[in-house]
Amino acid sequence: MNGLVLIVDDDIQLVKHLDHLLQGSDYQTLTAHNAADARAMMAKSYPDIVLMDLQLPDANGGQLISELKESYPDTQFIIITAHGSIRSAVESTQRGAADYLTKPFGPDEMLLALRNTRNRQALGEQVRRLRNGEGQTSSRGQLGLLAYPSAAMRKVAS
Repeated sequence: MNGLVLIVDDDIQLVKHLDHLLQGSDYQTLTAHNAADARAMMAKSYPDIVLMDLQLPDANGGQLISELKESYPDTQFIIITAHGSIRSAVESTQRGAADYLTKPFGPDEMLLALRNTRNRQALGEQVRRLRNGEGQTSSRGQLGLLAYPSAAMRKVAS
């Protein structure tokens, strides 16, 4: 599985299309059509990525990212909008969006954005593990399995 993705858009046909595309690409999906439903889904499921329209019927997607990032800092957000501009892209990124796609976008563009976002998440997790001491020198001076995956190298290092 590639991760859990929450799709938030008031365009019901687009949500159905994205849901089908992502499930066919080994993602689990949840859907919401407004900010209230998105908040409820986030509280229940904690998705890896949220695809969010910039203009929702009950909220601004950029402002909603700021709100949700406080409670869900590890979730990544990708803005999808038909009303794209350089200014809104910059503002969305400053609020915490990992990517910004302008409608209409193709399936390859969407899947690439998701893959890149998941790769950044994986790299961030590796950095956190390294900062927490995994793979670091132990009290006996040996490096962990991350540095020396083979038995022969671990023997030489010790």
